[in-house]
Amino acid sequence: APKSDVALPGSFNNWNTGNFMEIGEEENTVVTTLSLPAGEYTFKVKIGDTWYGNNGTIEDETGEDGWLMDASAGDCKLQASGGAYTFIYNNW
Repeated sequence: APKSDVALPGSFNNWNTGNFMEIGEEENTVVTTLSLPAGEYTFKVKIGDTWYGNNGTIEDETGEDGWLMDASAGDCKLQASGGAYTFIYNNW
């Protein structure tokens, strides 16, 4: 799938700002699936020079409504029990 201009830097990839998410099947979405061992991770979404975060903690998944990402918020926390995690960002 083609890559987007949206990166997913976090503690799971040493805050790599070059790992661009793929363009999703749904309109205005980008997606990345990562296989993560159990543990706590922090991450943000980066578009251009702007970093978007959320001060909350995700326990494995957010549910259907997802999370609001904000340019003034801190790092997102993911408390993972281990497995494949799909990050979908709605970029509208």
